[in-house]
Amino acid sequence: MKVKKPRGIRHDRDCGRCKVQGIKCDLNRPRCQACLQSGEACIYPQRVVWVDNSKKSKSPKVTSPQISHDETHIKAIAKSTSINLYGFVNLLDTFCQQIQSSSSDIPEEGIQLISRTLSFARSRIQDANNKESLQSHLVALTNLSHVIQSAHPIALFGIATFAMFEVCCGSFGNWHCHLQGARSLLDLHCQHKADLDNLCDEISGLADLLAYLVWFDVTGALVRESPLIFKDWHRETLSAEFFDSVGCPPDTFDLFVHLAKHRNGDGIRTLDLSSRAMAQILQLGTGDSTDRNLAATVYRGAAAIMAFSRAGMNTSGDPSASTYHSKVLSSMVDRACQAIAEIPTTSRFYVHLATPAYLTGMSASTERQWILMATSYQDRCAQKRADQLSLILPEWRLDPVPSIESAPNALEYLRRILSPEELALTEETDIAVLLRKLSSGELSSLKLTRVFAKRAALAHQLTTCCTEIFSEEAFAVAQELDDYLAKTGKTIGPLHGLPVSIKDLFSVEGVDTSIGWVGLTNNPAKADKSVARTLRRLGAVLYVKTNLPQSMMMSDSYNHVFGQCVNPFNRGLISGGSSGGEGSLVAARGSVLGIGTDLGGSIRIPAALCGLYGLSPSPGRHPYERGNLTTIERYMEVLPESKPWEVDQHVAPVAWRKELASPGAKRLRVGFLVDDGVVKVQPPIARALREVVEALKAAGHEVFEWDASSHSYAYDLWAKAIFSDGGEGCRRQIEKTGEPLVEGMLVGKPEDTLTTSQTHQLNADKYNFESAYLDKWISSDIDALIMPNTPWVGYKPWTWVKSSAYVGYTSIWNFLGYAALAVPVTTASRTKDIPDEEWLAHVPRNDSDRFNKQQYDINLVEGMPVGIQVVGGRFGEEKCVAVAKAIEQVMQRNITSRASL
Repeated sequence: MKVKKPRGIRHDRDCGRCKVQGIKCDLNRPRCQACLQSGEACIYPQRVVWVDNSKKSKSPKVTSPQISHDETHIKAIAKSTSINLYGFVNLLDTFCQQIQSSSSDIPEEGIQLISRTLSFARSRIQDANNKESLQSHLVALTNLSHVIQSAHPIALFGIATFAMFEVCCGSFGNWHCHLQGARSLLDLHCQHKADLDNLCDEISGLADLLAYLVWFDVTGALVRESPLIFKDWHRETLSAEFFDSVGCPPDTFDLFVHLAKHRNGDGIRTLDLSSRAMAQILQLGTGDSTDRNLAATVYRGAAAIMAFSRAGMNTSGDPSASTYHSKVLSSMVDRACQAIAEIPTTSRFYVHLATPAYLTGMSASTERQWILMATSYQDRCAQKRADQLSLILPEWRLDPVPSIESAPNALEYLRRILSPEELALTEETDIAVLLRKLSSGELSSLKLTRVFAKRAALAHQLTTCCTEIFSEEAFAVAQELDDYLAKTGKTIGPLHGLPVSIKDLFSVEGVDTSIGWVGLTNNPAKADKSVARTLRRLGAVLYVKTNLPQSMMMSDSYNHVFGQCVNPFNRGLISGGSSGGEGSLVAARGSVLGIGTDLGGSIRIPAALCGLYGLSPSPGRHPYERGNLTTIERYMEVLPESKPWEVDQHVAPVAWRKELASPGAKRLRVGFLVDDGVVKVQPPIARALREVVEALKAAGHEVFEWDASSHSYAYDLWAKAIFSDGGEGCRRQIEKTGEPLVEGMLVGKPEDTLTTSQTHQLNADKYNFESAYLDKWISSDIDALIMPNTPWVGYKPWTWVKSSAYVGYTSIWNFLGYAALAVPVTTASRTKDIPDEEWLAHVPRNDSDRFNKQQYDINLVEGMPVGIQVVGGRFGEEKCVAVAKAIEQVMQRNITSRASL
């Protein structure tokens, strides 16, 4: 019984040129015969995608992905093919040298065949259509014909060469015929394994060439469902080195042979198939994510899929067994598709994966599996966005989405379209008020979650602030919390029923953690990780994940998957990064509490740009978070109740010291810094700092100027640590899909990679700087330091990436491990922030300073939030809050009226 192909349409059967000429394209070939002969680039894709039109999608707007003709991908395949052909030509060269130096009894025409075939291979790999290549091709074929007539085994050299080029380039007839010819030639000389061993001993290197022929035989038999040409003792020529070169585990190859022998299911036992398939499954994911291990996963997955498919056919009369096999098969297809999507097209193993990819594609039956098998990163991005839109309830979709010109302020637009009740709930920025209503039963978690989910969905369509939207799952959790409260009269935790948004970086069960990378999409987390688990322990309801830049190393939240996140106060400006999605969502009131991260300013910069409070805690204090001032304080109080150190080993068991978070009547000693000597801040930020300094002085607090002369040295050390991997992590993600690196992202280069000794020296330099700075901090008797978050107020999209990026005002505190809090102070004013003589006379010190000065335009940023940064020292989160409260008091602002983050 033959394996049935899935019902559907093959969209990649032939390329257009082959159809015109009436020539059939071979499966899984980066270039086809007709295109090679015409000297034109072929748009025939290597990967196979089965499209099942018999099944309906849950979302009518989501279409099955089409294979892309992306030029970048074609070049990547060509590069991969070239790498493998170069390796084969090197093997031929070695073989030629061994023959010439050996005493083997090879006739003159055999020696000529070796020389001329090698000459052909060298010229062919450079240019298929030049005169030299065509001439050497004809000469080599003529020599091969003569040697075949003499029946000398050296003819296998030419046969293997042409078979290899046929497989990789599709330009030399039918490779199946080459294998049959090779088998016939071998039969003349070898009747048993001992004969073959003697022949390989006589002709040095012959075993390596035969290995390729035997390999092509098995892979071809699997695809074509044709009989094997070579025998078992022929396959014993495959060495460990050969398996390493193609990336296939030997035991997996044995299973492929077994399946090829019993292609009709005859003489094959279901139990045997299942056990052999399980042996492959148990070895999946046992290594790291190197190309070799990914290739092994693809092979093992394909073998397990094929074996389970056969076993499933033999259990058609047993419903329970059939169901079991179907579930395992679907899981295996997912794993194999994921590995295929992750392995770089530039990998030396890539060209060998056509067969397992084909076998996997035959069993692909879901949209996710089709997407993973797609070739273009643009296709995957488009599909991900379509999936995201389909998760927004139809009644919450904006059609059309208003343009920036018609609705520049997202916050104002939302306030016009939401009901009074929805506004009342979502405009409340103090979670203490909402938590009281939730715990008393006055307000249901389901109702509150639904309101925030709606506003988040609307805000996303205006600002692109979200990545994952899982409202239905959130509604189910909220209902469970409501039922628990109604039944027991108790709450699950101090955040019982509160909707909380979370940065895309944090893993939430059932949804992707793509971190802005195309290659990480369509791979849902299998379980909540530490931050999500902590929030659920507290009783929170997770409902969305938020946008961030590719790799998180930007102060602008853009990536190819979801696009550009913008500022809700002005959709023509950015929201910052890397927690820009959180900043935008909370500023738009789509969330009352957002959880982010801060590696070099990723919380504080978006908070400053969006008029919010944002806390970057000391490492080890607790998982990173953000919120408005009262919300931050409340969250910090209740966080220890969940014992986050039990789910994250990096969190220290330190309770919130409430007495330190209140300024009381104490006279504060506050340092201030307006200019760090590297990049001069724009006028609105300088004004905000001066206003706070004067207000603190007027209230009787002691204020003094802080020396920042050592900060540039610390910035250099921080950058060295950030770039220490040489950008290797980013390069691996790029190679998976061919997506380009976002311009201007802070990423290391190969020359930035640190050796072990350099890393030790960096750690020593860091320790020495930390010690000296701590002495300075303690001896100054300082309560807190106030300074800028960024030197700029607002940028248009794709501006920051050209700015010779500088984040020294925030990264210094990440480097030292000091707690720092972004505090909103004022807004940019056309009347107050016109460039003065000092600003105009300033001579830029460097490229970053020059760009920052050139970009300042009060007309662009008028009305935009302007904030400052409060630094509290190591484990100084309470001091940050206390000084922020004092600033609110002296500036005569009501802290509960501020926007929340």
